[in-house]
Amino acid sequence: MRIEVAAVAAVLLAGLAAPLPGRAGGEDAAAPCSHELAYEPFQGLVLLPISIAGSPPLDFVLDSGSTVSTLLDRELAAALGLAPSGVGLARGLGRGATEVQVVRGVRLSAEGEALLEADLVVHHLQPRLGGASGRDIHGLLGWDLFARYA
Repeated sequence: MRIEVAAVAAVLLAGLAAPLPGRAGGEDAAAPCSHELAYEPFQGLVLLPISIAGSPPLDFVLDSGSTVSTLLDRELAAALGLAPSGVGLARGLGRGATEVQVVRGVRLSAEGEALLEADLVVHHLQPRLGGASGRDIHGLLGWDLFARYA
C-alpha cells in the first residue's frame, strides 16, 4: 500500500507542509513538500520503512501518542553508529520510569527522502515487543514528526 505522509493526526496521512511560526522549525522551515510512502498495516499499526544513517529500511510505527521519535533497540543503535550524548527517564511504559539514552540530531529518511532531523530516544524494548508481536518493530515516529509538519 502507499500513503501520503501525514502530519495531522485526525486525517492521519496527508501532504507535508512547512511548520507554522512558533512551532518546531519556525519561520525558516523548509518549503512545503509532499512525499508518497509505502506503508504496511500490521495488527492495527501503520508501519513505515525508515532509514537512519543510510541503513536499510527499518520498521517504524507511526505513533502520534509518542512525544518523541524512538529507536527501540540499544544494540541496533550501536550497530548504526549512534552515540548517545545523554540519558534520561521515560514514563508511560508500565510502572515507574525507565532509563533511556538520547542521541542528538539523527536524520530519519524514508525512500531516500529526509523526513526529520531530531533527537532520538533509545529504549531497550524491542526484545519484548518482538516477542509479543512476532515481528521486529524498530522504532516509533512520534509527535515530533507531526509537530514538524503540522
